[in-house]
Amino acid sequence: MKPGLAFFLLAVIAAFPAAGRAELSTEFEAGQQLSYRFNDSEFTRQRFYLSGKSEQAWAIADGTFALNASLRGFVEATGESEAEVNIRSLSAVLSKQKFRTELGFQEVPWGETFGFYIADLVNPRDFSDALFNEMAWTRLAVFALNTQVFLERLTLQFILTPVPRLNQLPEPVIAANSFGIADTRGAAEYGGRASYLFESGLDLGLIYFRHWNRNPALQLASVDPATGAFIFSQVASQVDTVGLTASQASGDWVFRMDSVLHLNQPGTVSTAEALRTSSNWQTILGADWTDSEGGNWGVQYHLDQADRANHWVSGMVRRSFRGRKWEAECFAFKGLGNPDLWIQPRLTWYLNDSVSWSLRSDLLTGSDSLNNGALSSFSKQDRVLSWIGLRF
Repeated sequence: MKPGLAFFLLAVIAAFPAAGRAELSTEFEAGQQLSYRFNDSEFTRQRFYLSGKSEQAWAIADGTFALNASLRGFVEATGESEAEVNIRSLSAVLSKQKFRTELGFQEVPWGETFGFYIADLVNPRDFSDALFNEMAWTRLAVFALNTQVFLERLTLQFILTPVPRLNQLPEPVIAANSFGIADTRGAAEYGGRASYLFESGLDLGLIYFRHWNRNPALQLASVDPATGAFIFSQVASQVDTVGLTASQASGDWVFRMDSVLHLNQPGTVSTAEALRTSSNWQTILGADWTDSEGGNWGVQYHLDQADRANHWVSGMVRRSFRGRKWEAECFAFKGLGNPDLWIQPRLTWYLNDSVSWSLRSDLLTGSDSLNNGALSSFSKQDRVLSWIGLRF
């Protein structure tokens, strides 16, 4: 989106029609993200941002009608300075007792697990920073019709995305536009989720979604004659995915599962050979525990089965202290039978209800072989990331 629209669109959020409104909520946030990579001694991110979120709702017979808008504008100062505006949501929502439908730009989370969100199929990803696993930032909003029907313990959800988006990859790597509209007949994405809440507390969800591939598959497009560097283009192929999500609370424990099977998913092709597709099964099983002090401890097992099986375990601990002014968190991801290791400690200081500062680090170990684990290409990407935010 054009940089000059940033402040105009964010101002529109604050200027929703005042006449006859039943309820209006508006939030703004300004901040800065700064990351430094140790291996090559350079700043990989210097981003100043301003985001705004607003919802205006009107009471109607047996329900509500609401307009949502959430936009984020940022200026990236690394290398050549660039500015952009991202739509997080821009939609109309009709809610009734047993029915809810939303039309417009939106994000649809389906996953139950932490760290990796394999069941979140509706939204493509922004992989410009592959280590930035803040889903509220890396999901790309899609224009979709999202309808839910509530039948006591059963919820049926239907989603249609008529003009889908592709993943956004780093510009030097990919020869494609950042919005990535798939110009193909029958390109629409569609599917849904049926979830049932049992009396025992088990929440079980069945998923089917036909979509453009969410894995960042690449194909060699050209070679830069000046530098000899390879230029890759993004592989776009329609994939059928079936899946199962589950969560079960038991006292202070919550047990979780996400499992998806991608049928006909493309893989990265490093030469001019024809595109190959295969089935890819991904599963995450986990449990988390909340202690008496409000701390959270979680552990997960990961399986990724395509041409061969890869296994990992991950863990996360989060604890507040000093009257919840400080929060310490650590996420770790370790390969089983492969050398993958990713440790992500984080410390956040909440100065007050409006101002926070977070300092985190990404420490990675991989392998020289791309076929040995998943972090090979990131093994020299150790960095530190500072994030300051002001909410008003």
